[in-house]
Amino acid sequence: MIKRIAVIVPAYNEEKSIAGVVNDINAVNLGNEFEITVIVVNDCSHDRTAEIAGRLKCILLDLPVNLGIGGAVQTGFKYAYENKYDFAMQVDGDGQHPPTEIPKLLKHISETNADIVIGSRFINNIGFISTFSRRLGIVFF
Repeated sequence: MIKRIAVIVPAYNEEKSIAGVVNDINAVNLGNEFEITVIVVNDCSHDRTAEIAGRLKCILLDLPVNLGIGGAVQTGFKYAYENKYDFAMQVDGDGQHPPTEIPKLLKHISETNADIVIGSRFINNIGFISTFSRRLGIVFF
């Protein structure tokens, strides 16, 4: 049986990146075991984010007021829950999360039967490394 995955993309004024993000997610090859649906949650953008997303292979949820990142993500997860997706995950609309990492998350879920899996770009200390003050704040909080 094919498992359905909702990939939630919160977006606020992301007209420059939204098409690339949605297309990259849709290009992820998961074989015959999984089916991806991209859900763009437009958080009342003032640019062409909703117009561009509306032409892409995705479900567009267009919020009438700005709820912020938390509200946009919650809206997406609520949609996924109400529509009985097997899995739901978040990929930011600005392109900072590489969709090519989605198979790793799904592999870990399959191997461990985990309820929650969180990817982190900080684990191996390669690629992006934040400033000292930001890392200190992360440790503190």
